Amino acid sequence: MFSECQHTINIAISQGDDAGEGEFPYIVSVTYNDEHICGGFIYSNYFVLTAASCLIGKSPWNTAVVIAQLSLIQPDVDELRIQALSFYIYPEYEEVYHTNDLALIKVNQPIPYGPHVNFIYYEEANDTDTSATVMGWGATQDGGAPSTKLRKAVVTLPADCQSYGIDEFVINTMICAGINEIDKASPCNYDQGSPLVQGNYAIGIMSKNRGCSGNFAPTIYTRLSTFHPWIGNTAGKQPTPTTLRTHRYT
Repeated sequence: MFSECQHTINIAISQGDDAGEGEFPYIVSVTYNDEHICGGFIYSNYFVLTAASCLIGKSPWNTAVVIAQLSLIQPDVDELRIQALSFYIYPEYEEVYHTNDLALIKVNQPIPYGPHVNFIYYEEANDTDTSATVMGWGATQDGGAPSTKLRKAVVTLPADCQSYGIDEFVINTMICAGINEIDKASPCNYDQGSPLVQGNYAIGIMSKNRGCSGNFAPTIYTRLSTFHPWIGNTAGKQPTPTTLRTHRYT
C-alpha cells in the first residue's frame, strides 16, 4: 500500500536531522482527535495546505493544526493549537492512486505570524536545482508511531517514477524526488501533506511512496503550481509582505 513503511531498517526523516527552532515557521502538524496524522504548511492567516489523503473520511470538528511545533510531546515557543473550521478537498482527487492529492484546511481563527510562525509562497520546481528539502514528523521505524521531533532531510530531483505506471505517476501534476544517497533520507508514513521546499518556496506536498529507504521507488509529491487556479479561487491570494520577495502567484 502507498505511503506505508515496509522495510526492515530505520527510515525516512529519521535518517535526516532534527529541525531547529523557527527553521521552518510554515510547517504545521495536522491532528485528528489530538493525534498527529499528517503535515501541512501555512498558506495564509486562515488556510493550511495539506494532502487530500490526510482528510478523507475525517471531520473538521475533530481536526486541528498545531503551529510553531518541534516536539509532539513537549510544549514549544509560540506553539498553538488551532481548530479546523472546514475542509476543501480538490474536486478531482482520486483515492485509489492518490492523484490530485491536495486539500485546504480553513481554521476558525487567524494564524498569528511571528518569529516562529509564517506562511510560505508556493512555486514551480526549479529545474536547475537538483535537491529540495522535506520536513515532518514521519515514523522512525517500520510500522512505528510518528517521530516525537520534527525532522528534515534533503532529497534529490528529478527522480525516475516510471515504475509507478501511467495511472500512478502523472508528471504534469506530480513531482518525483528520490532518496538522498548520502544519508538515505526519505519521507515516510505520517509525512503526507508535508511541504517539499526549494529555497523560499514550497513546490510540492508529500503524497505517496512504496517504502521509506533502501531500493524502494522514489516519493511522489503533488505539484503545487499545477493547482494555482483552484488554490487561489478557494483560499484567495497569499499575503504580500514587503519583507518577502514578490511572487508571481500573489
